[in-house]
Amino acid sequence: MSRTVHVHLNDQEAYLFDSYAKAHGQSLENLLKETLMAHIENEVDYGIIQEYENAKKTKDIQFYTHDDVKNIVQG
Repeated sequence: MSRTVHVHLNDQEAYLFDSYAKAHGQSLENLLKETLMAHIENEVDYGIIQEYENAKKTKDIQFYTHDDVKNIVQG
């Protein structure tokens, strides 16, 4: 299923976005989709890093050596 989204841009935004897309050989549609996906991925990554940092501070984390993992996987 496909969906159309309308974005209202003022003249300055339209010029900036169009120029940027053209300079990078992309359509404005593709540029907007890629940029939004990258932003979402960054937020997800940041959340994962925050979870790790919090677990590390509270010592609620376990580290494994390469040999540990190998032994776990091989049983």
